[in-house]
Amino acid sequence: AKLIKLFQFCKLEGTEKLRDLYYQEDDFCAQGFCWLTMSYKNSKIEDRQSCLHSASEAFRKGRNDFMHSQTEEHIKLYRNQSMLEEKFHQKFVDLSVHQTIKKLIQEKEYKLAEELKKDCKVPDKRYWWLKISVLAEQDHWLELEKFSKLKKSPIGYEPFVDVCLKRKNKYEANKYVSKVKEENKVGYLVKLGQLEEAAKIAFESKDEELLSNIESRVVANRALKERIENMRQQLTRR
Repeated sequence: AKLIKLFQFCKLEGTEKLRDLYYQEDDFCAQGFCWLTMSYKNSKIEDRQSCLHSASEAFRKGRNDFMHSQTEEHIKLYRNQSMLEEKFHQKFVDLSVHQTIKKLIQEKEYKLAEELKKDCKVPDKRYWWLKISVLAEQDHWLELEKFSKLKKSPIGYEPFVDVCLKRKNKYEANKYVSKVKEENKVGYLVKLGQLEEAAKIAFESKDEELLSNIESRVVANRALKERIENMRQQLTRR
């Protein structure tokens, strides 16, 4: 009971006194959390970094591998953000990894964004989604196309079509539709208004129901409607 009261007293008195108590108790993990709390309370970058390093060391001593790893990652991010603030004279500290990379892409600092992605071990899929979304939002179509050719997309090419369509840019979306998975191609061709191409694929796949669905979408083009109807009848006769 006395110990509980002492802890409550220290919480009221402040984090530093509570941390000192944890030192006496050899509670390294609790010390680590105190150091983390103190780091967020500090406004000076140097003081924050010092607290984070102390937190990391405390978690290491307490054999809390998860928190030790997370704190080390945070130190790494914080170091990068501090350098970015110094270089660009903009606010980066306290942004998440996602927000930091997004800001770099928005500023067309693609190389730095890639370096931070590697340094902070951001998964390829997450990074690709973020980059193509930002590029499309800013109508940076040439850069989007260049990025699509960098290597095989880990997220496929459907997202490339999607981000273009979200910006109502069918011209750019058409550049990627040939690369989408076969099972998704008809759906995307329909979205792009390429009904004849969609019908040909449905016919080759012998999908009468899909052909009927595509035919129902043809409104003003009577000749196309007749061609699709002819395809459908051929399938019926087989």
